[in-house]
Amino acid sequence: MNQATYNRLSPALQKVIDDNSGLQEAQRIGRVMDEAEAEVIETVASRDDAEMIYIAQKDQKPWQAAADKTVQQWIGDMKTRGMDGQQLYDDAMGLVGKYTRQTQ
Repeated sequence: MNQATYNRLSPALQKVIDDNSGLQEAQRIGRVMDEAEAEVIETVASRDDAEMIYIAQKDQKPWQAAADKTVQQWIGDMKTRGMDGQQLYDDAMGLVGKYTRQTQ
C-alpha cells in the first residue's frame, strides 16, 4: 500500500495495519512458511510414489536463466504500463537483501 492510501485510512484501520506488519510480523510469517514447507517436504519424502529432487548449486544456472527471462519480461510489461520496472525490481531485491540480513 502506498503512503497516500495509508494516510487516507482511519486511525483505527492504520492501527490494525501497524499492529500486523513490520519486521516482527514478517519474521512470524516466515517461520509459519518454513514450518509448512518442512511439513510438506517430510510428507512428500515419506511417500513411495513421489521423489524429492534437489538441484545442486553448480546445476542451477539454467534455472536462473529461465527466471531471469521471466523477470526481464515483467520489467518490460511494467514499462509498457508507464512504470520503471527495473527500478521496482531493484528496490524489491534490495529490500529482500536488507531483511534477509536482519533475520539471519
